[in-house]
Amino acid sequence: MSTEQPIYALFKSQVAAHTGLAEVECEFAARAVLVVLSSMIPNALRQDIRAELPEPLRDAFTQSPDSQFLESADAFFIEVAKTEHLPVGFAKEHTFVVCQALVELLSAETLTRLVEALGPELGSLFRRRERLRTPPKPLHDDRETLSTGRPGGHEPIAKATTNARADSLALGRSGGKRPISEAHPGHKDDR
Repeated sequence: MSTEQPIYALFKSQVAAHTGLAEVECEFAARAVLVVLSSMIPNALRQDIRAELPEPLRDAFTQSPDSQFLESADAFFIEVAKTEHLPVGFAKEHTFVVCQALVELLSAETLTRLVEALGPELGSLFRRRERLRTPPKPLHDDRETLSTGRPGGHEPIAKATTNARADSLALGRSGGKRPISEAHPGHKDDR
């Protein structure tokens, strides 16, 4: 039976759902983002954010002796990549997802202070994104798809006969009588 906090479990499930990472990888990605983020903000704000985080994330959000100012989101992603030991592209994806999961955890007041402290570019990572209110429409309506039959066909693939065309590449060269495996440079076609 898990003694994990429900808020922390929800946080990890949000990160996992949007990144496809395993549970341990989600924790590592979240910690990497938090370590870099905690080094970028004033101590008072750091303490307020730390108080709102679930217990397992608090130790990653500690006071940094040498606070750093990162002027761009790209610099933030590079620092996360260094911490995660991953290419910048993966770190960027993880950072976006973790920041959005943090938006769900933090109070509105703390979130506003964080956005102000980070400035417009970095603060945009912590702006609440609108969720879709209605489910997206399927890409197909009542049209035939590969699951219902061959494109242009009327029978499902499962009911397809095993009589392949005589000139298919699976049985030989297109239009030829011998399999491709028997073809060689001096071979003449038997047409």
